[in-house]
Amino acid sequence: MSSDRRSANHALHPLALCLNRRRLLAGAAAGLVWTAAKVSVPKLIELAIDQGMEQGDQDAVVRYAWAIAGVALVSLTGWLWLDPVIAMIVALQIVVTGLKLVRSSANGLLDAGLPEEEVSRLRAILDHYQAEGVSYHALRTRQAGVQRFVSVHIQVPGNWSVQQGHELLEMIEYQMRQEMSPVNVTTHLEPVEDPASWYDATLNRED
Repeated sequence: MSSDRRSANHALHPLALCLNRRRLLAGAAAGLVWTAAKVSVPKLIELAIDQGMEQGDQDAVVRYAWAIAGVALVSLTGWLWLDPVIAMIVALQIVVTGLKLVRSSANGLLDAGLPEEEVSRLRAILDHYQAEGVSYHALRTRQAGVQRFVSVHIQVPGNWSVQQGHELLEMIEYQMRQEMSPVNVTTHLEPVEDPASWYDATLNRED
């Protein structure tokens, strides 16, 4: 009896080995596809950005990439449970993209200030002229749709000529346009020695 059991066990060994090999091959294939996906998806995003695609188009590229990777994984491994998992991941990504688009559309209808990173770039331009006795205040920004708006009051020494102050404002406006085009820049020239030049530093001037 024990001999028969040993014979049966020996007979099952090739089948067990075959199954183990299939598992190893499936795992290796899954690893290769996963590695390829991790490498290719960021490359696709980078390519989409380089081509000037909108955020929605970039997200679509990512969805297609993961969908293709998911189909490849299911085909190579036979793991059918991956199919609904990949579908849920893609569905979640679609929901996230939709929320981004809704937020972007809402921001287009409502005025909002520029991001702090962009405001910092504007301040860097203005701070460059402090060594010449130039200061500024009332730096205000807003964004309506794709259009940016910037206004700022520039204070210069009172002994400057009108031409000298005008040339400075022209240079500042040019640098701001070069830094973050498209942008509409409005500047206002004031003598730094005049106390009244500080009265409009706040949003609503108190006379």
